[in-house]
Amino acid sequence: MNYTEDSGQVMNQEGASFKKQTKDIEQVKEEEEQFKVSPLFDYQMSSSTITASEPGCNGKIKTLVPSGKRLVPPAGLNAIYSLQFYNEHEVTNTSPTTSTSPWLVGAGKSGLIAVWDCNNSSRTTQEEEDKISYVEPVMSWKGHGGRWIADARFLPPPDSSNINVPSRLLTAGNDGSVCHWDLSTASLTTGAPRLLHQTNKSLHASGIFSMDVKAQQEDCLIVTGSKDKSIAVSKMSRLADNDGALWRSQFHTSKVASVSFSSSTINPLIASASDDGLVGIHDMRIIGSDSNSTVACLEDSHVRPHSAVWKPLSDSIFLTAGLDDVIKLWDLRNTREPVVSPVVSFHGHVPASGKLKRIHRPTFFNAGSDSFILSGGENSHAISMFQVDEETNDTSVHGEANDTSACLRSVFSRGKLPDGSGDVGSMAVHSNQVAVTVEGGEVIVLTPQS
Repeated sequence: MNYTEDSGQVMNQEGASFKKQTKDIEQVKEEEEQFKVSPLFDYQMSSSTITASEPGCNGKIKTLVPSGKRLVPPAGLNAIYSLQFYNEHEVTNTSPTTSTSPWLVGAGKSGLIAVWDCNNSSRTTQEEEDKISYVEPVMSWKGHGGRWIADARFLPPPDSSNINVPSRLLTAGNDGSVCHWDLSTASLTTGAPRLLHQTNKSLHASGIFSMDVKAQQEDCLIVTGSKDKSIAVSKMSRLADNDGALWRSQFHTSKVASVSFSSSTINPLIASASDDGLVGIHDMRIIGSDSNSTVACLEDSHVRPHSAVWKPLSDSIFLTAGLDDVIKLWDLRNTREPVVSPVVSFHGHVPASGKLKRIHRPTFFNAGSDSFILSGGENSHAISMFQVDEETNDTSVHGEANDTSACLRSVFSRGKLPDGSGDVGSMAVHSNQVAVTVEGGEVIVLTPQS
């Protein structure tokens, strides 16, 4: 058949008609997918929070011990790279209480996500409770393509009708996208929550290694670090339209392994750590070509630094860690000195010397009047506790941190893990709870012991 202008028009019309039919079919399929009330909201609302006594009120904290039953992952999630407790006061910017949180989200290998009820409130009788030695997820689903999910973060609820149960979740993964999930609904066919939005390549050109979220009065700030060597900040209101980043930095020259917001809800600073050996402190108010500059830059602080975490309620104190045997605590007010040194360096959480291969992200933990840094360690098979006291902060203020020999501290205590648990992976803290992942993707919840 000879091609003519008329036949070409007919073929174009037929092609357009076929595309329209395909689009209509896809829309019908999307419309046909039905959702039900999420299992999270089917649970007894009265058991969403439990009152906890203030830890440390009967004596100084000595260690951490397992409390309750192990949380088991769904099939395929045998390595968890992100853990977070649902803290309704943190996500809604309200005053904190001493109540513990029953809800915990974990995400990691194979793009899988799981949400657990740590209170195990699904057990209806004590007899049934005694027979079960573990807790299964209330919800689990595959959320991303690619090999893993880097971070999962609970979001503020869309309204204040029920803040005791998480209803929104944000995840970021190796596929380079950020996904926004509605946890109040679940698909009748797959059990997965409704996917509200998923970003495209306008945010990052390759996989996301780290994400943090900062709740504000009318929106949420989201910062992500990627294999494309960039740091991007966006807002929830922009994600739905795939508008890309509202602020971006190309300061690093290698993978950005960690990003985190400081405590300020108005103009939070951003801490970043990268395989290029640099730790940077960024101010989003610096825009344009100057956005690649930093408020502070720490060079050669670690071997391939992978963690930069702000102290809660602080815009100046932060910790760093890398593939070495030291955790360092810094004060931003000291980083402008000619010789920049950490306030304190902590060691002893890694028993072996030499090159390390596994990432163990340290975190801050407040128990009553006591403040600690918690960390796993390669081949340590324990969770190490370092005490952070008021003298540490006083040292930074008085400028005595340059004497690093006087600022090296060893392990205060080691949390006890059951035999065969292996090394600690990811960690999450809330009130007096500490959740840690162990080998096989299981999660153990620990509490302080005097």
